[in-house]
Parts: sequence; C-alpha cells; structure tokens
Amino acid sequence: MMVIEKFIIPAFKYIYKSPALRYSPYILSLAALYFSCQANNIAKESSVEERQISKQFLEPSVHLRANMSNVEGSRPHIILTNEGPIKATLIELRIYELRYDMNKHKMDSAVIKESWKHDSLNPNESRTFILWGNWLKYEYYKGLSTTERRPIEHYVLEAYLSYHRDSDLRFYQRRAFYFFDPDGHILKENDVLNSTVFSDVLAAARTSRLDSMLAETSIRLNTDIMHIVPN
Repeated sequence: MMVIEKFIIPAFKYIYKSPALRYSPYILSLAALYFSCQANNIAKESSVEERQISKQFLEPSVHLRANMSNVEGSRPHIILTNEGPIKATLIELRIYELRYDMNKHKMDSAVIKESWKHDSLNPNESRTFILWGNWLKYEYYKGLSTTERRPIEHYVLEAYLSYHRDSDLRFYQRRAFYFFDPDGHILKENDVLNSTVFSDVLAAARTSRLDSMLAETSIRLNTDIMHIVPN
C-alpha cells in the first residue's frame, strides 16, 4: 500500500497533468497512419516480387499449323499462334528440304528453301506466312527422285520454328516434318506414324541435327549456294 501511495499514484497524477497528454490522440493517429503506410509499401513490394517470380514460370507457347497443299485459289501457308500467356519475341521460321540416305539410315543433307523473321507475338496473336516456289510441287521432287535415283518418300520438308521469352530471352524451338507419297500428296507427321514406308525416314528426321547437316551440305554443294546457311 505504501508503494502505491508513494510511487504509482504520483506517476498517474504526473501523466494526467502532463501537456503531452492533450496531444496524445493526434500522436496516436499519426503513428497509426505511419504504420499503415509502411504496411502498404511492404504489401506493394511483395506483390511486385510475386509477379516477377510468377513471370519466371510463365512461358510463351507458339504453335505451328501448316497447309502445304497447292489448292486452287489458296497458296500454301503456315500460321503461327502464340497460345501462351506471355509475349514471344525474336521469332524465326525456316523451311528446310532434307534428304534421307537409306544406306546410312540418316538424313544426309539440308537446304533452306524459305525463311522469315518476326519481332514478336502477343498472347493469342497469329501471323500467317505464305509459301512460294516450285519446291512445294510434287513434280519438282519427282524430277529429283529420277535424277538422284532416290525414292520420293526420302525427301522431307521440315518447318523449324524458334522463339524467345520476352522477359529473359529464354530459347524455345519446335520442329514439324512433311513427307511426299508416291501419289503426289504432302503428308503430315501424324499421317505417317504407323507407316512402314516412312518409319525409318521419320526416325531419321526426328534425330537429325540441322547444324551439322548444313555444314556438310555447304561443303559438298557448290550450286544453289544462296539457299545454304553460312558456316
């Protein structure tokens, strides 16, 4: 009881009579506002960091759809569509002619037929590329087949697509293959999956390396050099 009378009660009287007490509501309000602003800043920074982290796991997804047939009134074309949630940049599309060597069981040459570059594709955006040239015609490969004594089924067209993620330039690529049957039709990869005629050719196309084939082709061939990628 003596402690209360000697220390506690005088302390309350001092606080009650202190001029600072009159301003305490304002001080508490300012303190609350300060801590509220700090909390908002921390929340914003966390939100920015979360978005940056989430973008690292988002990927563009550019799909390739081709119509290689020479239908009257419509040119052969390839459509690229970005089906991913973020932008794809530095897009490049090339069409190669590959030739299968049945003795070595591999593709022995690669020649570029057409190529395009495109800056970017936003999500759900598409771009159409028109194909030109006689190299898409059955007669062209029928002539080569006779000259080179190579079955027409051993000529393959490859659509090679490469692109990058906009945020960090991560690299992506896709490959699609097209084949000629003896009746003059251009077949997609799915059309020949169960074919014994194309099984070896398809396997060789899928495992082929374009960089090494282009280097070998550029050494062997002295003609049509404008279609060869420089070493």
